Amino acid sequence: MTFFERVTNLIGQDINSVFEVGCGSGVNLFMFKNRLPEAEFGGCDYSESLVSSAIISTGCHGFKHCEAKKISTTPKFDIVISESVFQYFESQKYAETVLRKMIEKANKLTYLGEIHNKKYEDELIQHRRKTIENYDEKYKGLNKLFLHKEWITDIAKDYGKKVIFTEVDNPEYLNGKYEYNAYIF
Repeated sequence: MTFFERVTNLIGQDINSVFEVGCGSGVNLFMFKNRLPEAEFGGCDYSESLVSSAIISTGCHGFKHCEAKKISTTPKFDIVISESVFQYFESQKYAETVLRKMIEKANKLTYLGEIHNKKYEDELIQHRRKTIENYDEKYKGLNKLFLHKEWITDIAKDYGKKVIFTEVDNPEYLNGKYEYNAYIF
């Protein structure tokens, strides 16, 4: 099942807007644009040049150059997504601020992709040390944030939301077995 099929199975076909936290150049939003050409798109990213690219790729202007924690909860969008971004946040507290804003911004669904699973933190670090020469030196100061699934479930409950977790199912992506996706609706 594709990502788009999973989303529409959860919330239906009536999707009029999508917002992405950490939108980069808008690649994920472009996928939605191909399926929902009349929808409104927006997002934010830390990189000003990537935000400019997202505007070009979607033809929409609802983008902002800012940190994830500075997104506004208005205007609301049907779907609010973030793909492979939470791992770069400085702390669980920062991640919580962003997640709460995302849930408040979403009318129908909040999606978090490629969350590093706290359950596998030690295993992933050991795997990287075995497969990347001088791993600790090369990645010094570039820590990754790992989160328990229960942490997401607890926050979602505060908003009366359900969560479905899926595995990262790309066999070519070596980190996939250490990560998960969360659909909050």
